[in-house]
Amino acid sequence: VSLKAGRTFSRGLKTLKRKLMVSFDKLKELLKTNVVEVSFTSLKSGSQYSIPCTLQEHMLPVKINQSSSDAILLYRLDTNKWEDIRLSSIDGYTIPSDE
Repeated sequence: VSLKAGRTFSRGLKTLKRKLMVSFDKLKELLKTNVVEVSFTSLKSGSQYSIPCTLQEHMLPVKINQSSSDAILLYRLDTNKWEDIRLSSIDGYTIPSDE
């Protein structure tokens, strides 16, 4: 079954799923005040990743200022490196609990 871009259909489950539309501003604000687990699909390899990242100033090696874009620069806490992720490749994000 073929549907418009960004949608998938599973006959077995009979469910319709739309691609998550990520807001640059909303994600940036969450990252500025939290550690966020961002799940995305690599544009190069097609592999899926889930990484802890932040934009909290006290956790960054340098202060950055970024304007709204189709990609977001965030700081990976698992590797202590910067990551530039295209918003369209983000599958979801959560704020991990302290449990």
